[in-house]
Amino acid sequence: MARVKSVVEFGTSKIICMIENRRGPEAGLPGSSCVRYDGIRKGRFARMGNMAELVDQVVSGAEEKMRAQICGAYVGVPGCFTRVLVKEGSKHMAGGRVTEEEIQAMARKLMPRLDKAWEPLATLPLFFLDGREELYTGPPIGLRTARLTACFSFLFARKRFLDDIRKIFGDLHIGIDGFVSEIQAQALHYIPGKVRDASVLLLDIGYHHTDVSVIFGDGIMAHRTIFGGGYDIVDELKNVLRIDEALAESLKRMHIFGIGNEYDDRVYGKGSDGKMVSFEARLVSRSVEESAGRLCAQIREVLKEFSGYVSKNTPIYLTGGGIAMHGAETYLSAQLGREVRMVRDGRQKTLPPVYNSAAALLDNRVLTGYHVDRENVSNSLIHRVRNIFSS
Repeated sequence: MARVKSVVEFGTSKIICMIENRRGPEAGLPGSSCVRYDGIRKGRFARMGNMAELVDQVVSGAEEKMRAQICGAYVGVPGCFTRVLVKEGSKHMAGGRVTEEEIQAMARKLMPRLDKAWEPLATLPLFFLDGREELYTGPPIGLRTARLTACFSFLFARKRFLDDIRKIFGDLHIGIDGFVSEIQAQALHYIPGKVRDASVLLLDIGYHHTDVSVIFGDGIMAHRTIFGGGYDIVDELKNVLRIDEALAESLKRMHIFGIGNEYDDRVYGKGSDGKMVSFEARLVSRSVEESAGRLCAQIREVLKEFSGYVSKNTPIYLTGGGIAMHGAETYLSAQLGREVRMVRDGRQKTLPPVYNSAAALLDNRVLTGYHVDRENVSNSLIHRVRNIFSS
């Protein structure tokens, strides 16, 4: 068997393994495997006892589909195990030209010192300014300037998560090729570079967690995790209708935002036994919209917190499978007061939304700096970015 690139993602309700397809550009989708588990709740694994067995199961499933052997994999770091800090500093360029060594030295000097609960994950450039205030979103190696200002986004991963994964993979004799921030992977994979030049919001609604991030260039300006997601809608249906989770999930998926089932007296869902069950449409619609509305209220609070980072016209790119329901874009746009765009990937267009993060991790492109298009970046944005993070 040939060794191929693979990723493992620990979602809030599912573990996914995805393997690249090396059979040519027309071969279609990568090989993937998915297993449900107790998941991640309130920033912690709900249960660790059978994690090694689950990882072995999901990896073996992907290997069988692709007829390939996984010797090592990249592992995604969920937003709830990620901390983002941003620092800015300036340096007089004695040699006149910017070198990679000087950029690295600036990053090392600016890196925040956290306690042992956090481990450095990535250092991402937000922007650079030369002596004439020209803006770059990647290290301007070779640029001639007397002074350079640099702003970096420092990503840290919770050490307990990393240690847990290292032990699990070690017990299974699977190497870890690297840990990758799921936030950054999704931003680079799904959001066009021209959009990121002017800052953009990334909203990842999972089953138990929701991540809200501000993206600028190739870096992350700010991030918050909300302990709520698509499961809240399911849980509300379970309690109101006194039904099991499988039936509640089926009703959730059938709901259409904006219509509210007002044209039907009854709606139908499929239970764990495969049988269709009918319910009063009004009750189902009210339950879904009320629980979704509470989640939106939490998201709005985070957006208020981020109001200095983005403008009122800054769009939201929506990912995650927690609220992958008909009419979700229109509903969220109305609830959050700004345009919401569902992420779409022509390369993986037949994969359901639950695979969004894994597909982005599999891409995991190498970061390359570029000179930003000044037409997409206003002076007010530059001023805002520079002053928000000064400390």
